[in-house]
Amino acid sequence: MVIGNVGLIVLLSGVHYLVAVVRSQQQGPAEQRRPSKSLPLPSPLWNIASQRRTATNPSAFIALRFPHYSMLVTMLLLPGVAKPTRRDENRGDVPGVVGGVIAAVVLLGALWMRLQLIGKHPSVVKLAFTKYKRDVSAELLGPYLRKLPSWVVPSGRWLPQSCAATHGRARSAVIGGREWLSEYAVVYTVAMNFVSGLPLSATECGVVFGVACIIPLTGLVAMIWRRPCRVPLLTWLNALQYLFTFVTTLLTSYSWAGVNGADGGAL
Repeated sequence: MVIGNVGLIVLLSGVHYLVAVVRSQQQGPAEQRRPSKSLPLPSPLWNIASQRRTATNPSAFIALRFPHYSMLVTMLLLPGVAKPTRRDENRGDVPGVVGGVIAAVVLLGALWMRLQLIGKHPSVVKLAFTKYKRDVSAELLGPYLRKLPSWVVPSGRWLPQSCAATHGRARSAVIGGREWLSEYAVVYTVAMNFVSGLPLSATECGVVFGVACIIPLTGLVAMIWRRPCRVPLLTWLNALQYLFTFVTTLLTSYSWAGVNGADGGAL
């Protein structure tokens, strides 16, 4: 599982990069140096293709949205690397230890890349959040989203569009001022998968479930206190998810403690 997920991340990201490089070389040096004078503002997803056609000579990396799509794939596959980390390392056999070490290295490498290479990239630093104004939000949201209540549609956008096209994934989930919560979903999933992958005995499970309650509780406090999501509805859906997970984990911990206590009394 670990090697498979890591292989998919490397393969898909590598292919995405190579396609962007080949297309960039096909454009020619003169066309690459020519600036894009009419980069469009963000609009509904169904208008992205038409917007790209109207742009003046967008670069290959903007047109193919590299590394935006690669980051999406990586964040989807990364949680699957976390669960087997500790479990594989404690299997005792060579394949298990190797898989666990690879998973740990990948997680640490992903953390370093997100904080250093992506987080400090000039395109990410240039991104600034702009709230939608009532008089222009209807036009930008399109004919379908503008009919929905304001709390179920994005509250703003990250600009400039040229930077958002390539590195928007680093900010698109949150509003301005909440950048430190940009990867809240991935961090939460990786942490929960890591805990659930610990190879523990039945006696130890109750203690681990009790400690694991801290993870959803932290997410719940962050959602209610900071309200980071660009779509307001997602903030409260995430809060409900964290609340449900916290209660479930807490009850499971109490159940394991009760079972272990009964077993100890019987002995």
